[in-house]
Amino acid sequence: MSVKVFGELEFWFSFFKVATIIIMIVAGFGIIIWGIGNGGQPTGIHNLWSNGGFFSNGWLGMVMSLQMVMFAYGGIEIIGITAGEAKDPEKSIPRAINSVPMRILVFYVGTLFVIMSIYPWNQVGTNGSPFVLTFQHMGIAFAASILNFVVLTASLSAINSDVFWRGPHAARHGRAGQCAKGLCQNLPSRHAVGDGYGDDRCAAAVGLPELHHAGKRLSW
Repeated sequence: MSVKVFGELEFWFSFFKVATIIIMIVAGFGIIIWGIGNGGQPTGIHNLWSNGGFFSNGWLGMVMSLQMVMFAYGGIEIIGITAGEAKDPEKSIPRAINSVPMRILVFYVGTLFVIMSIYPWNQVGTNGSPFVLTFQHMGIAFAASILNFVVLTASLSAINSDVFWRGPHAARHGRAGQCAKGLCQNLPSRHAVGDGYGDDRCAAAVGLPELHHAGKRLSW
């Protein structure tokens, strides 16, 4: 898969995620400031320091959350892979990297600020997704269906990234003699994609039985 195809697909898959987050943030500020969908009663931001305030579970709680943060940033090495095929990597790659802090502030910090301002932190997720609840506050009855669609596009985005890096990664190892030499040969894109999906299906088939014990292991 070329960088052009990967980028075009990723643009549209990411568009739905980004649009949903921005709409949720705007709707959240409407609830916080003007009480839209909340009977005209602004929620304010007192929930940020109520119910125990910051670090209510101590520093250990923050340290334990780093596992999820690291998992969320897994795959960032794709930037390095795309650099080898980008048209103008000297300009495009630094621009992409330099925009990351602002995106973190908007999409991560901004989302958490809105969610934790509207809902007490110890109640988030107990009555459903905060995204769904926020959209329902705005009178969108089919909010759950919208979020299901967004989750689906997010899954396709992850698969798209996986298929993209699989080809260059395998070819590089093949040329270095670290895996089958056949992997470094030029193959039609449909073969590379097909092999990638085949590997994914095999991995899923192996890991699927483990989901039965996932709850116990994650709880531990």
